[in-house]
Amino acid sequence: MRTLTAQPTEVPNARPADFDMAASEGQPDSQVDCDQTIMSKRRPGVTIANAVGWQVQNHDGFVKSYISTMRYGPFSEQCETWRRISQWSSMLRCVILGDSDPVIISDEFTDDVKSILGPAQVNFLICGAGHDLPMTKSREVLRHLVEFEDVRSKSDVDRSAT
Repeated sequence: MRTLTAQPTEVPNARPADFDMAASEGQPDSQVDCDQTIMSKRRPGVTIANAVGWQVQNHDGFVKSYISTMRYGPFSEQCETWRRISQWSSMLRCVILGDSDPVIISDEFTDDVKSILGPAQVNFLICGAGHDLPMTKSREVLRHLVEFEDVRSKSDVDRSAT
């Protein structure tokens, strides 16, 4: 069995996740470069870009796994699946998207979800971020999830009282 070890590479312009680039440089949050986002405070030299690069170079299954996900994953033609899921429960759902995500286009996804589940069934948060929003906007995402859970819990109590 081969042991994989990562050697952090120092990245001169790396920024910690949740770095407020807008306040410090006058740029909108959506311009945060995910390639320069630090993944861990313990390893400040390891960014998203060099971690992915390391996986491509050193992890034999990484590329195969990614290709398999693209080939067999449920990425399109899923409206009927979403409709069935919506019938399981009238519970309010939370969807968090990045406004500059090149993979999941927030406007298209929002329209699709509203048309399938109904606009009253979904709470959306659109962050100034890309596909890396769980890392670059972790505090904002967590804050929204806590607020959402409070609203949903209150909604569940109100429904059970009627």
